[in-house]
Amino acid sequence: MSKILDVVHKSAAGLHKAGLVDQNAMDEFDVLCLQKETEQPIDTKTSYVSTEKNKSL
Repeated sequence: MSKILDVVHKSAAGLHKAGLVDQNAMDEFDVLCLQKETEQPIDTKTSYVSTEKNKSL
């Protein structure tokens, strides 16, 4: 895992522990941040962060 993804994941985990990030979002952070570098990239078209609802953000 890259240093940036490690920091992002730790930050998200802290927000989750504080109740500011729900379990579904944390699961998405796990998939995005904990993926091994040798694994294929996930299909972002089906991920939480790229839904039509969130594209306007």
